[in-house]
Amino acid sequence: MNKNLTDAIILLVEDQPDNTDTMMSYLDESEQNYKYLQAINGEIACKVADKRLPDLIIMDWEMPVMNGYEALIQLKENPRTKDIPVVMATGRSSGGDLEKALNAGAADYIRKPIEKLELLARVRTCLSLSRYIKEINQKNEHLSDLNREKDGMVGIVAHDLKSPLNNIEGFSTLLTLEGELNEKQTEHLNKLKKQIKSCKALIMDLLDINAYEHAESEIKNEAFEMNAYLDNFVLNYESEFRRKNQTVELLSKQEHITINTDKTLLGRILDNLISNAIKFSNNGKKITLKTWEENQQLCISVKDEGPGISSDDQKKMFKMFQKLSAVPTGGESSNGLGLSIIKTLAKKLDGTIRVESKIGIGTEFIVSLPA
Repeated sequence: MNKNLTDAIILLVEDQPDNTDTMMSYLDESEQNYKYLQAINGEIACKVADKRLPDLIIMDWEMPVMNGYEALIQLKENPRTKDIPVVMATGRSSGGDLEKALNAGAADYIRKPIEKLELLARVRTCLSLSRYIKEINQKNEHLSDLNREKDGMVGIVAHDLKSPLNNIEGFSTLLTLEGELNEKQTEHLNKLKKQIKSCKALIMDLLDINAYEHAESEIKNEAFEMNAYLDNFVLNYESEFRRKNQTVELLSKQEHITINTDKTLLGRILDNLISNAIKFSNNGKKITLKTWEENQQLCISVKDEGPGISSDDQKKMFKMFQKLSAVPTGGESSNGLGLSIIKTLAKKLDGTIRVESKIGIGTEFIVSLPA
């Protein structure tokens, strides 16, 4: 599409030469340097538009081979031509026909016989629209390029950081094996190990969210019984529950619930939710996992008895690197990526996540997946 409206390319689609001549005559009188392409039916118009990408198409409705409405549908289905404004030229008086064309993507219409002032007004308006669409597309493409560069940089930095962190972790292990460390040195060394673990977790989260958001990874669905899966899954957190003297309760409204989804991605969702529930709950509290089916959706709930999430925090909680008001109760680390990962994964599984929370009472996250 041409950026300068005075040099715009207009495709005139009309099977009557006299009508084409009239439109060009009117447009030339506007003293604009328009350039014209012509087609005598919709089929040819679609081919010309795909090859030359005009700034505007003025399309007759009644034509042989392929009429204007059929051509409009085809143009809007083609990614290369879908953003080109199309003005329908018609002698039809039915409001239903015009509504149908506008709903199909036509930018405007003019009635036959064509009036000069109406034609010029429609052309000016639609060429301005064409220019704005082109500018928006260019800006979107630029933003996409910047986003791809950012993702590549995140991947490179994350991978490059893993190696020195592994070396530091290895040297800290050697120091432990050497022995003869006093109490203060041992304390510092343990703090170092904790920071290394936190940094490595952040790197893995960054790599994961990059992969989940942008890679066209295949979803590997398999059918399995949900309640049995959860029974086994929570066993991974026994030591963490014991460390904070917390209990876990599994509830289900139905004895057997079968789901067909990607176990790995679901496990990543549950890992974040259960880890957060442990992390933000005080010692001695209970964490409840519940499952039920509702409106052809399998709902999985993870509920804690923590401090709750304020309404302000709930507005930003699923964005990346958002630190919320609540802090871990046992000195655990938090990088603000967990909930962002959960939302991304739920979307990849064609599901949703919502939160219900009351300050001072607790928080419940509910993941809904196709049953």
